[in-house]
Amino acid sequence: GRYQMSPLSTEDNVLVQELGLYMPYTSDLAQQLVNMPPMRATFDVEAAVVYAGKWACDRNPDYYDYGADCTNFCSQILEAGGVSQVTDANDNENNGWWHKVVPGFLGIGTKHISSKSWRLADVFARYQGVYFTTQNHYEFSQHIMRGDFIAGDWTSDGDWDHTAFVVKKLSTVNQYTNLNDGISRNYYDYVVAQHTNDYFAWTSTGFNEWETVGYTGGTYARIRGR
Repeated sequence: GRYQMSPLSTEDNVLVQELGLYMPYTSDLAQQLVNMPPMRATFDVEAAVVYAGKWACDRNPDYYDYGADCTNFCSQILEAGGVSQVTDANDNENNGWWHKVVPGFLGIGTKHISSKSWRLADVFARYQGVYFTTQNHYEFSQHIMRGDFIAGDWTSDGDWDHTAFVVKKLSTVNQYTNLNDGISRNYYDYVVAQHTNDYFAWTSTGFNEWETVGYTGGTYARIRGR
């Protein structure tokens, strides 16, 4: 069933959203507690693809490098595609979708701050909206398209672990043999740009292992539907 919630104060709403983020994304209650509205701004796919190609194997010095940088990179791509940040007047990391450079401690130098939705895979996916999930790679490759953001939950535990960006996709199905496990699989091949393990590569190269996520107990997602 659905849960009905009374209006909350701003402070209480932040606490409730945080509680929702501790629950698996598969939980009906979590979907309502988080209550993050997906953005529907116009997205320039061509500009996003250009940015993804330029920085997939490098780091843009205008942004902080989190090391585990996959979602930070996806947010950069989204911004490069013309989507405006959703800022918070109090720089509350639980609200909006934003990244800022602010003065450092005692005004010395600068530091980067950002919302959880900017830098964390699970929060980014929920904020943008999850539009398709499956454990079947063929179905996943069939539903995604150029300009999509994608996510992987490696163990299907209800927490999205990784995000990336689809730069290109073929329109025909072919059979590809994975170089690591030697198994041949049919799917629509696609190019992924991502950070953390930095690359800009076709899935069929066997380099990025997206094709094996579902075969090892993981779940795929297509996020931010257009």
